[in-house]
Amino acid sequence: MKTKFTRWTLIVQISTLAIFFSCNKEDPQPVFDVPTITITSPTIPEEGLEIEVGQTVDVVLSVSADAGLTSLTANGQSVKSYGGTELTDDVTYQVAPDEAGSFTVDFKVIDAQDSSAVTSLDVVAVDPPVPPFIISDLGGVATGSVTVDVEDQGWDIRVITTFENTSNLSATSATMQFVASQGFAQFAQDNPDESVSDQVLKITGAPETGEGSWGGHYIFAMIGLGEMIPTTELEALPQIEFDGTIDIDGDEEIDASIAKIKEGYTRVIQVDAYYDDTVNPDLSLNDLKQTDPIYGLDLTRGYQIDLALVNSALHMDITTGEVQGFFTAYSAWIEESNKWVTLTFEVASESNQQFFDDGEGPNSESANPVTIDQVDGVTLIPAYSHQIWGDDLAEMLDGDTNPLYFRNLRIVNITE
Repeated sequence: MKTKFTRWTLIVQISTLAIFFSCNKEDPQPVFDVPTITITSPTIPEEGLEIEVGQTVDVVLSVSADAGLTSLTANGQSVKSYGGTELTDDVTYQVAPDEAGSFTVDFKVIDAQDSSAVTSLDVVAVDPPVPPFIISDLGGVATGSVTVDVEDQGWDIRVITTFENTSNLSATSATMQFVASQGFAQFAQDNPDESVSDQVLKITGAPETGEGSWGGHYIFAMIGLGEMIPTTELEALPQIEFDGTIDIDGDEEIDASIAKIKEGYTRVIQVDAYYDDTVNPDLSLNDLKQTDPIYGLDLTRGYQIDLALVNSALHMDITTGEVQGFFTAYSAWIEESNKWVTLTFEVASESNQQFFDDGEGPNSESANPVTIDQVDGVTLIPAYSHQIWGDDLAEMLDGDTNPLYFRNLRIVNITE
């Protein structure tokens, strides 16, 4: 009997120990996948996300964690905290740079097991583009006109028209001056492209009226803006420099062929132009193209349009009739007719360098050039507005009734 009791006692003891050890053994912890984090919006280019300074971009992050989410940070700063029970989430993070430059945002997600995942966003912050500066929309109506004789020059009769001017200047009106024998302007004309409703400036050459008249191929459309163009705008434009002078009839004058554009400009002047060669089909744009240059004109590319920045008081002086008061001048070309094309002025105008130089050369006194803070006028000069009489082209141009149209004279960034 004693033996049986001992055996049962041993069995109970062994069972008790088994139960004790089984109760104190820890259950194995489940193994979870590491959390994930991805940028789902916007699409990020390889070179990084470009954002303008002052702009805010929403970056959408998708996070998940089988062990449960606990936190999301950006460069160590808390974006969102969780209770450990959430398994997935979509989070919007705003990126708003306050200065130009490059930087990286490291996003980190941590789960309940203290596992983590990281994704990085490279940001390129750029300064916002400078908006266009409108010099004149060239679509305003004429509000008055006077005709004036230049003193002691009976053939030089100036027509001065005041017109409404929409621009970024505070002045709301401008003036345009023409030599009557050169051509005439019509304001607020219907757009030659019937699909467009805005009104535009129309310029037509005048036929030759007699000896001494330059006829339709010598047009200076001189615009007085009534206010100086900001120097900050002019400083950003292509600047022209001169490398030397040449001897012309014993006088030292600027060599137009060595006028060149300095590097480093960020803005250019543009204007939309339209040459309608359907009025006189015998004088198409192709007819105007010439093989050889004439008086500094590159006539192989199309209808050359020169543009000068001037001081209107000097440039439009009806007491002398002198063409002076230039600051700088450029050239561009209409290469297609019967459609609107955008002219970008970033080539030095060789045909107008006779009128000015850098303020230090031999023409400074006679040409009376002006400085950058004196520019309150723009002159549009159709290419055939130059001394080409006696040439077959000149005779042909005297009968040119094909009009030019212009609109939206502006200063823009070079990438536009």
